[in-house]
Amino acid sequence: MEVRDKIINILKGDDRKDKSQKEFDEMINYLIKEDMREPMWRLAGAYPKLNHGKVIDYYIKKKDSFYLVEYACYLVEDSDEDYMTERLIKMGDKEFIKNVLEEENGSIEFGISNYNLKKLQDFLDS
Repeated sequence: MEVRDKIINILKGDDRKDKSQKEFDEMINYLIKEDMREPMWRLAGAYPKLNHGKVIDYYIKKKDSFYLVEYACYLVEDSDEDYMTERLIKMGDKEFIKNVLEEENGSIEFGISNYNLKKLQDFLDS
C-alpha cells in the first residue's frame, strides 16, 4: 500500500493500528514533500504519543502560524509544547511569533501553558 493510501485510511478511521515512529515519520515526510499541511496535524492527532517534532518544524519553517496554532490548540503534548516554544525562540523571527500569538483561527492560549506564553512574550519584549 502506498504511503498516500495509508494516510487516507488512517484519516478516514479505517486504520487505527499503532504505528512506529519510523512509520509515522515516513507518512509525515510524504505530507511535507507534497506540502499537505491540513492532513499533517490531523495525522499527528491520530498518534499523540509519537514525536511530532517534524510537524512543528515544518510549520515553523513555512512560517505557517495558522496550522501551527491549529496543531497547538488541539494536539500539543507537554514535551511538544516546550519543543515548539524553544524552536520559535531559536528561529528568532519576532514578527512570526507575534503572528502566532495573534492568530485569528484559534487562540494559542488554549494550546500552550502560561509559562511558555510568557517565554514567547518575554522574547518579543527583549
